[in-house]
Amino acid sequence: ASYRNASLVRRGIFRWSPNSMYVFGFFALWIPVFLFQSMAALVVAAFSHAYIWVHYYATEKPDMKRIYGSPSPD
Repeated sequence: ASYRNASLVRRGIFRWSPNSMYVFGFFALWIPVFLFQSMAALVVAAFSHAYIWVHYYATEKPDMKRIYGSPSPD
């Protein structure tokens, strides 16, 4: 596939963090927690936050190693 020859993106938000989606992207999940002071939103945000990191370490990081030949930057 053509993506195997492409380099990792280092522009835009990826200038500040190689894993921008995981560092900045899902913080939007926490907005309702603080905005509405909701316990239900806290539970959902905490579960989603943990679930996204499990996905990263179990799926995406090994895929990056397989595709690009080196571990993805942490």
